[in-house]
Amino acid sequence: MIPCDTLADVHSAIDQIDQLLAGLQAERARYVQEAARLQRPASASPAGSGVPAKAQCRVAPRTAAS
Repeated sequence: MIPCDTLADVHSAIDQIDQLLAGLQAERARYVQEAARLQRPASASPAGSGVPAKAQCRVAPRTAAS
């Protein structure tokens, strides 16, 4: 947490957090779309079980600055 001396400082800090959150939500949405793309249609799996295809994905850990 960054020390704040004024209400404007607080608003600025909140705006920075909001930008980070929006970026993370967009990144999450891309992974949800990727998961949907990787799933097999029910007709392609044995007995129509809808078992998703296996996928390997490595995501780099996020740091506070990224």
